[in-house]
Amino acid sequence: MQRKCFLLSCLANRSLTGHDPDKRKLDAILSMPCPENKAALQRLLRMTTYLARCCRSYSEVTAPVRQMLAQDSEFRWDERHTAALEKIKRLLTTAHVLGYYSPQEEVTQQCDSSSYALSAVLLQNGRVIEYASRAMTEAERNYAQIEKELLSIVFGFERYHTYLYARPDKVKVQTDHKPLLAITKKALGAAPKRLQRMLLRLQRYNLELHWVPGRDLILADALSRAVAADTATVSSGDADDIAALSTDAEQMGDLRMVASQRTVNALRAAAADDPVYQRLKRQIIAGWPDSQDDVTSDLKPYFTFADELAVSGDLVFKGQRVILPLGYRQAIYLSAYTARTLA
Repeated sequence: MQRKCFLLSCLANRSLTGHDPDKRKLDAILSMPCPENKAALQRLLRMTTYLARCCRSYSEVTAPVRQMLAQDSEFRWDERHTAALEKIKRLLTTAHVLGYYSPQEEVTQQCDSSSYALSAVLLQNGRVIEYASRAMTEAERNYAQIEKELLSIVFGFERYHTYLYARPDKVKVQTDHKPLLAITKKALGAAPKRLQRMLLRLQRYNLELHWVPGRDLILADALSRAVAADTATVSSGDADDIAALSTDAEQMGDLRMVASQRTVNALRAAAADDPVYQRLKRQIIAGWPDSQDDVTSDLKPYFTFADELAVSGDLVFKGQRVILPLGYRQAIYLSAYTARTLA
């Protein structure tokens, strides 16, 4: 079985001619747009430096673009730099950088998400097996940051399913989002619905999350911020994938099972008028900082269970339970007290 997997991976890493790497595995690099500023150029060069030991003539090829990083140099991209970028892309997609997949060797997957794209890079022994990235759909861009980060991991595993399914040892997954480690250690029911669906899709794989600082997630970080706009596609066409990307209606449906439409409308109105609630929504979508000290005082009570919070239908949920706006809590408590008294 292992020999069969190895032969399949060898064939997968070669084009039909048998001489060049499979273009599908290189599209994330070949379709990268030109950097728009010095920060984007620095990310690109950090990625090339990470792989420099496998690249021939690295210094010569990258010299034209490295000159623009000088402190007194103005960022002005022209045809000369575009030609240098094409050489860099070819450098990163040569056989010297890419490796064959081996079922016997430890495998690492770097995953990352920006505000608009996902990336996943499969590595073995410091060499790239495959690059992958895609732009998010319009719906995915509205996800909370923790949902985007988990989606990047799902994207990576389903893209590399041939390599990673049924591996006896754990796949080392590198992420720069600490709350993911916490939510994966809790009961599945503690997670918001969208995270639940993604976690269920990952249960067929043997994986172990590892947190690394964003500055060390070099390959995935660069690819998630340099993605062609026309790569926004749902990772699979089956009903489970589509359902996993649109759970707002289901979440609100569950709420209507325990609350009338009048109550739901009142909750939404109270949430819209509550400035703390609106700040909480923005914090969830943007992502939480590593330290509680970096959170405003009115949001600190939510920090200890931040990984369980999600925004759905204009409301904030903790797992399956809705977070009540401050202005509406007294009305809910009074209504519950009256119901108990009458009973």
